Amino acid sequence: MSPFKIFLFSALLAAAFLASTADFNSDVNVAWGNGRGKILNNGQLLTLTLDKSSGSGFQSKTEYLFGKIDMQIKLVPGNSAGTVTTFYLKSEGSTWDEIDFEFLGNMTGDPYTLHTNVYTQGKGDKEQQFHLWFDPTANFHTYSILWNPQRIILTVDDTPIREFKNSESLGVLFPKSKPMRMYASLWNADDWATRGGLVKTDWSKAPFTASYRNIKVDGCAHSNGRSSCTSTKPTSNWYTQEMDSTSQARLRWVQKNYMIYNYYLINFFPGKSTNKSSINPCNFHSPPVKLTVGNPIERMSHNDTVPLYQSSQSDIDEIENMMSEGFQSGPGSVLPARPPSPIRPSIPVTSSPLVQSNLPPLPPAQKVTPVPVPPSGSSGSEGGKAIGFGSPPNTLTEPVWDTVKRDLARIVSNLKLVVFPNPNREDPGKALRDWDLWGPFFFIVFLGLTLSWSASVKKSEVFAVAFALLAAGAVILTLNVLLLGGHIIFFQSLSLLGYCLFPLDVGAVICMLKDNVILKMIVVCVTLAWSSWAAYPFMSAAVNPRRKALALYPVFLMYVSVGFLIIAID
Repeated sequence: MSPFKIFLFSALLAAAFLASTADFNSDVNVAWGNGRGKILNNGQLLTLTLDKSSGSGFQSKTEYLFGKIDMQIKLVPGNSAGTVTTFYLKSEGSTWDEIDFEFLGNMTGDPYTLHTNVYTQGKGDKEQQFHLWFDPTANFHTYSILWNPQRIILTVDDTPIREFKNSESLGVLFPKSKPMRMYASLWNADDWATRGGLVKTDWSKAPFTASYRNIKVDGCAHSNGRSSCTSTKPTSNWYTQEMDSTSQARLRWVQKNYMIYNYYLINFFPGKSTNKSSINPCNFHSPPVKLTVGNPIERMSHNDTVPLYQSSQSDIDEIENMMSEGFQSGPGSVLPARPPSPIRPSIPVTSSPLVQSNLPPLPPAQKVTPVPVPPSGSSGSEGGKAIGFGSPPNTLTEPVWDTVKRDLARIVSNLKLVVFPNPNREDPGKALRDWDLWGPFFFIVFLGLTLSWSASVKKSEVFAVAFALLAAGAVILTLNVLLLGGHIIFFQSLSLLGYCLFPLDVGAVICMLKDNVILKMIVVCVTLAWSSWAAYPFMSAAVNPRRKALALYPVFLMYVSVGFLIIAID
């Protein structure tokens, strides 16, 4: 087989890993804005624009009763004070259900506020607000809503920021009977959005533009009273998905460091406060906004934060943990996190006054039995179907095919990052966090077999050298990153080196088929540069940006050693 055919085969194999992208033309309608909402790039990009005359918005063509929706959004850059960019689910009628992502703009240099809320039967007052740990205007980031009969999980770049469980047994309403449509919009709300309306929209900066792409919907389509998901038809894993121990740890990290408002503690435990000086919203030099009774907007120091609970996981878990500590305070009379939103165009909203929280006060003698929380490392589900947001919690009780499919999906996802390296990709640390060893094991074994097959003598020794070289490289890489002040573990290093070995695997196959020294040198140089460049984004998430070159140096040396083996073996 000629080298050209090998390269052609490799290119076709790489193309097979490209996921199909969503088409806004077929999935959504631009609902309002008089041309300010535009679908571009053959349906791959949608932009919403706001000027002094009007904003704009779009909605899905289909309603869903439960589902998982991912959307990549790039927010309005610069001075976005007074603007609100949204992505949410909402049902029809005056007693609607709704699940919100709302991004409240701010002045240049100040962080966006991510406002989340859950409405059931027209009742909201379940606000939680966050600052983000990155600049959401520099690149696209993925915001996801997972909604199933047991829980709602909101995630940012696969990191959970909020879980709202179905706790109807405690008298808490949960949206589960009304199909919802997906909406997104960009509109002016300078009467409340930025510092409670103190900072107005600077129209000299208009038009303001937010961009959306890569919409992915996996849900139960609902039409004419019938759902596409039935009791006899298997549904996707999201339908029974819950958070494992890894995702719970991430959730606690977000709520400890980046939550700036929590409706539960403000309403039910106004006197409960913990001093969390660790809040550092994306290293912006602006203290978080505090929303409290009697003084809805005020600047505060990092030592005077909105009270949070150290072990908070979901909304219900948080309140139950506090109850178990003996806090007996009843619900307080407080202001909401923000005034009621103005009516969104084309979306029916009740005109009734803002209602109070739908969680009833507990009778003095009533004892609440806490909802059991799965122990660390266990999914807590009978079927073992809790799959998301981290390492699989329990692969011993789930069907083998489910485990295989998940592992293959992860291998394909990580391999795509190597085949098409992009140092500016969103959330470069995701692949390191979601490391696995199946992919690296395959590529290391493949390299060892290829080199040993090429060798005329001592084939077993050649195979062993290939394994030893990769293991030693992982040890050196781990120590180097730690000495540079970064964060990585040995298995993450092994995963990184193994996946980025793929281009050199391709080069080893070509050199095995064509025994020409000059061709070998050219192929090895190309694949060596490819492997090193693919490793660069991985390393950028492990160390300080100023030390990325030093962190990458031992990776480059190890791949040079592999390239030398490929050329030298005859």
